[in-house]
Amino acid sequence: MNKALVALGLELDSDQVDRSIWLASELLDWNRRVNLTGISSPEDVISKHLLDSFTLVPVLERIFGAGRIRMVDVGTGAGFPGIPAKLARPDLKLTLLEATGKKVAFLEHAIEGLSLDNTEALHTRAELIGHEPGYREAFDVAVGRAVSGMGTLVELLLPLVRLGGWALVMKTQRELDTELQGALPGIEELGGRVTEIASASIAGYLEDRVIVLVEKVRPTPEAYPRRPGVPQRRPLSGRLSDPSDARPVGPVKNGGGVSVRAEL
Repeated sequence: MNKALVALGLELDSDQVDRSIWLASELLDWNRRVNLTGISSPEDVISKHLLDSFTLVPVLERIFGAGRIRMVDVGTGAGFPGIPAKLARPDLKLTLLEATGKKVAFLEHAIEGLSLDNTEALHTRAELIGHEPGYREAFDVAVGRAVSGMGTLVELLLPLVRLGGWALVMKTQRELDTELQGALPGIEELGGRVTEIASASIAGYLEDRVIVLVEKVRPTPEAYPRRPGVPQRRPLSGRLSDPSDARPVGPVKNGGGVSVRAEL
């Protein structure tokens, strides 16, 4: 892993590396009992979870420099890329957003085991929290990995991003080639603008990886995000065609799974 970090231009001290390995080890241990991820070999956890997450850090540093960042990781799963980014950038104020309870339980375990401050795990959906005061248009950056199509991800991310902030979408180049053009009208409707597609590949470790940088240049219309499930079933390709899609279904429900290590 050290050679890959050097290739990224990322310097981690021994404590940061040890804590990253602890996270990977705990994920493998939990995954034997609770299905958290389809990635089950130690080598793949290192490359496809840890290293893939670390590719986000140089992009954050290029955008924000050494300044403090409030970041939300949408659909974080077992905490990737958010927790590795927090290990590399301890100054991050991090919200981990996950809709599956067993994954939130692992997030709470990892937050406690790593003694992460300014970190919270929320058991809810982006379609709900994207309408909540204190979260809507409140983050410097929202990040999502390749868990959904580009059009779906930007609808979940951009409503959470402040004006002048960024949505960062982690994709393979192959996925992007088939998804980006169709997503552009929706990105514009949501108040975003694609400014860059940054390579996130690491030769010999990760291939075909990119991070799409979407700047928030206008406020997101109040209709977005639409009701839970709608962004996945009907990804945006332009203006909202069915106003009933936008009706909220209720307040954020944390389902007993909120872990806050320090006040954000």
